[in-house]
Amino acid sequence: MKSRLVSSLIPVFVVFLLCTSCGKDNDGGKPQATVTGQVRLFNEFGQEQTDRSGVRVTVTDAPNVAATSAADGTFSIANVPAGKHRFILGKPGYGTYQSAELAVSGSTTPLGPPVRLGQLPSWTISGYTYGSYVDVVFAGSTSVPSTQAEPRSGRLYMRAGLALPTPSTYDYTVRLTDRHEFFWQDSIAYDKLVAAGLPVSKAISYAIFPENPAADSYIDPVSGKEIYPATKSDNIGSNTGGFQYP
Repeated sequence: MKSRLVSSLIPVFVVFLLCTSCGKDNDGGKPQATVTGQVRLFNEFGQEQTDRSGVRVTVTDAPNVAATSAADGTFSIANVPAGKHRFILGKPGYGTYQSAELAVSGSTTPLGPPVRLGQLPSWTISGYTYGSYVDVVFAGSTSVPSTQAEPRSGRLYMRAGLALPTPSTYDYTVRLTDRHEFFWQDSIAYDKLVAAGLPVSKAISYAIFPENPAADSYIDPVSGKEIYPATKSDNIGSNTGGFQYP
């Protein structure tokens, strides 16, 4: 009688175990969801690409949980643990984007509006600076001409002191807009430098990098700086220098 009772309870116990594991992962028992989104690709001249495939999307704290975009730019990441996560979107030759923190829950969570990734510029930029009574003037040239069909854009970074700024370590940044074929020139009023916290009559370092302004920027979660990911910053030389202003 006792053996028959035990035998009859075994199937019930197995069903109970299976039901308690529904909607959980195999690891920590957390619910999982699918995160969906879309990406748009722009070449170095800001022209949108029709083929948006090949973008790798990963979870920052779970790099093995990932997906790759289809030709239309859509992607779907399965098995994302419930909770708050950031996502990294990248493709070789393009700037890498990091999303804001996303609360993942339910069966499907959208990442948000389509993310714009920009191709890294293939050209270089040089520059120098001189002061006037009211502003500091920056000027220079590019390795290839800027035309209406193929515009070129640069971004200026400044940092107080002698250490050169980078796209992630800077005190002030601005996109350069005044371009004329091979040459460019722009100026920044002294009061803007004061407002940015750059010290008067002290050393200020600068760096000018080629940039693809079609790409989305993001806020770095550690430094709080706005990052412009489609900035080519591997060429250091005639695009850097220093100055003081009165």
